[in-house]
Amino acid sequence: RANQADPSNIDHAIGYGAALVQAHQFEQAVALFTRLIEAAPDNSTAHANLAAALFELQRYAEAKEQYQWLIARQPDL
Repeated sequence: RANQADPSNIDHAIGYGAALVQAHQFEQAVALFTRLIEAAPDNSTAHANLAAALFELQRYAEAKEQYQWLIARQPDL
């Protein structure tokens, strides 16, 4: 509902995706975060959640790409 009220703000969709990860709905989370990253390629939270979902699905090579993206953009974390 929040996303429908303010579709230009992807924070609502990111929150929903994070809830999918917490609910172990990893396939759905991967699909959502993949679309979100296409729309907002510099969003670190989307990349982190995508990495976590991919890791849980044992798609390690893809998760590694996301983690490396995060390290390259935020080396102090």
